[in-house]
Amino acid sequence: CVATAGWGRLLLEPGFLLFILAAGLIQSSHAVLYGFGTIHWLAVGYDKDTIGLLWAVGVAVEVGLFAAGRRLLHHIGPVGLLLIGGVAGIVRWTLTGLTSALPVLFVVQALHGLTFGGTHLGAVYYIARRMPPGLAVSAQGLYGALAQGALFGLAMLGAGALYDALAGAAFFVMAGMCVAGCACALAL
Repeated sequence: CVATAGWGRLLLEPGFLLFILAAGLIQSSHAVLYGFGTIHWLAVGYDKDTIGLLWAVGVAVEVGLFAAGRRLLHHIGPVGLLLIGGVAGIVRWTLTGLTSALPVLFVVQALHGLTFGGTHLGAVYYIARRMPPGLAVSAQGLYGALAQGALFGLAMLGAGALYDALAGAAFFVMAGMCVAGCACALAL
């Protein structure tokens, strides 16, 4: 099959697996938040309207980043954006694990623009700039399947057990995933 041959070639491309791990670990670090963020915030006493605002802040900043992303990429490049997303994740998940203070939560939710949006934008541009033209579509497919699919799925499977055992401290494990993602990005 032609697609399978493309995937095999991609797996041999220098840096492709490191790229998948970097983007996948940083993106997958959202698992505890996506699975248990609302439950966690309800448990610490916030009402549904406040929680809705927390989610909205993250989405609004992400949209803003996509609007300004081209200029940002011009200055720091796709791997730089992956690193910024990972560092923002380390800060975001560490603070989320340390406190449930509402002002801090609004700030860390604003970091979603970098942790999710910045990482995704960096990944898409990494593929566009670094993959051979004939493999770009296969690279995009593998990025989606592996980084956003398989790695994220595994993280979600573990998120329930993590949150059950650690409650809010489960976010520290997500920060560790971002540390690992940054290490992979640095190796690129």
